[in-house]
Amino acid sequence: MARIAVVVRSLVALAVALLPVLAWAAEIPPVLEPWREWVLAGHPEIACPLVDGAAACAWPGELQVQADDTGGRFAYAVTVDRRLGLPLPGGPGAWPLDVRVDGRPVPVLAQGDVPYVTLEPGAHAIAGAFRWPRLPQALRVPPPTGRVGLTVDGAPVPFPHLDAEGNLRLGAGDVAGGARTGSTWR
Repeated sequence: MARIAVVVRSLVALAVALLPVLAWAAEIPPVLEPWREWVLAGHPEIACPLVDGAAACAWPGELQVQADDTGGRFAYAVTVDRRLGLPLPGGPGAWPLDVRVDGRPVPVLAQGDVPYVTLEPGAHAIAGAFRWPRLPQALRVPPPTGRVGLTVDGAPVPFPHLDAEGNLRLGAGDVAGGARTGSTWR
């Protein structure tokens, strides 16, 4: 009986060790197939490809930001391969309002001062708005964002500038949303 337990533990350890490699190749040996769901349930990031040594389970597309003296709008395209919390642009002083995912209103949650929405696997279009008393100097942008398109007071900004903290330069006021504090995909 003890020998069977050792064999089972060894097979499980082998499955856990090999599944990332096998998932990347999309081929799992038949002997390990029964363990697939069990392993993935405890380690959902295994199915995500590695980027710079970390699991990348979300692929952000272009973030479009339109801003003026009274507020702004954003549109964000993203694909996720599992259920996760996606950080949104903004933060204190520029909290995202009227946020919709695929046209449906969703609640904006907070992790510290970072706004986020919960997404199910798939491709999503996210849109929302901001209100402020005057155009802020910058707006916090979630990491990593694929590409940023910016329009300020109706004029396109050809080369939007992100500072070292990941804030998108908008104008001459305060930084809306504060400095980035290392928010991550959850």
